[in-house]
Amino acid sequence: MKNSIKFLLYNVLFFILLIIITEIIFGSWFKSDSFGSTIRNGRLKDRLYEVVHNDKKYVFRYKKNYYGFRGEEIDPKKIKIFFLGGSHGNEKYTPEELTIVGRLNNFFISNDNNEIKIYNASQDGFSSHGYKKFFTKFYPKIKNFNPEKMILYIGLRDGILCKNFIINKDGYDQFQSKQVWDNLVEINKVKRVKDFIKNNSFFVGKIKIIQFKYFNKENQKIETVASQKRKSYIYTQSTKDYMNFYEAKKKFSEVEMEKKYSSCKQSFLDNLNEILMLTEKNKIKILLINNINYKGVSDDWLFYINMLIANFAMENSLPFINLSKIKDISVSDFYDDNHTTPEGSDKIAKFIYPEVAKFLENNEW
Repeated sequence: MKNSIKFLLYNVLFFILLIIITEIIFGSWFKSDSFGSTIRNGRLKDRLYEVVHNDKKYVFRYKKNYYGFRGEEIDPKKIKIFFLGGSHGNEKYTPEELTIVGRLNNFFISNDNNEIKIYNASQDGFSSHGYKKFFTKFYPKIKNFNPEKMILYIGLRDGILCKNFIINKDGYDQFQSKQVWDNLVEINKVKRVKDFIKNNSFFVGKIKIIQFKYFNKENQKIETVASQKRKSYIYTQSTKDYMNFYEAKKKFSEVEMEKKYSSCKQSFLDNLNEILMLTEKNKIKILLINNINYKGVSDDWLFYINMLIANFAMENSLPFINLSKIKDISVSDFYDDNHTTPEGSDKIAKFIYPEVAKFLENNEW
């Protein structure tokens, strides 16, 4: 009996030792390019979604690869152009080919320009705080990632953060973000440790691959705000007035907006300056595109942030697309306050394509 227990104990210890040695050799625990606890929730996703937009059902796989780019795995050295935005750029509830980035890529193919491909690095919840940390904490960890151009889709999350800061200060002394998404790591220490294990463990990674391949075939039915409320949502949205740049410029006073939101200004501009400095350091040329929501820019906080982006682009001689000048989009092209339906994404892609093409095809920029 004692020999049996001893034999069992030795085998258990040997098995544990074997796991530890395997993890040390094949895991990422001590590698210089280990992601640590960062962007765990924005990488290695493979989910089968069923979503209804404007009474049309879409069934598709939502994939985020090892490096957090939307779609299949790709060698980072092949990525020369990437698009960085928040959830409204990631568009997780829209098939990849029908997103803004997917549509842009299809336009290039249709125009016989197969050499240009944009890779979507957008992460849900990102504001300028998150974009900055993407370059300081995540970007350096991606081996052989040397992109030449970046499209930065920015403004909406910063506008929301600024609005909330002005209303209740969000517990901060200055305008900032303590959101998990913008900090790239969980605030809760237990969750952070779990993310560290998931990011670096060899065995957890292999289990994830097996899960994706053999146990990930059931549709996840996604209920958007529009699909939940259906007719009542459509009616409510139809009563809202969409306001583009030209209408907002007549309505809002720059002086009044400055008085109201100036406490957000310096922090936001500091973030933009740091992002610009980091892109210049890495020899990445940048195109800025500001944002709209389902009411265009009828909210003064969004119009103010967009104005800051436009001024920043002009002062730094950066190519810039003012999305709020789009005229053929309406509240019905959004399935909630901030996210576009496939039809809305198509309209945005068509509007920005000429300037995006000019930026990507022009080597001087």
